[in-house]
Amino acid sequence: MVAKCFLVSKIGEKVEQCDGGGTITRPIYRMPDGREFFVMDLPLGAMFVKDNGSLVIRVPRTPDWSEKTFFCPDEEKDSGVGWTRTGEPPDVTVQPSVFVSPPHGGHGFIRNGEIVNA
Repeated sequence: MVAKCFLVSKIGEKVEQCDGGGTITRPIYRMPDGREFFVMDLPLGAMFVKDNGSLVIRVPRTPDWSEKTFFCPDEEKDSGVGWTRTGEPPDVTVQPSVFVSPPHGGHGFIRNGEIVNA
């Protein structure tokens, strides 16, 4: 499987009431085609830059790509694995491979702006 990466831009937030009386703030992002999504609903390949300048990539969490999660190579580089990112978003390459939720999670590569199964 292959997913093309693309940049999304944060356009605002929605504050919602929780059952316990508190609130939750949900960031809203706009896709290149104009569609809008809450951050947790972004499709695979979506990329955005956090306020601290770190790149965030929506990647598969499971081998069959049925679940998604976020991967931040700029912040994970100090986790002991030492990912490096080259290129400019969305055409980035991340090394080494990305293994999310081992031992049975999603494993693949991000090369030249594409997410590919290992």
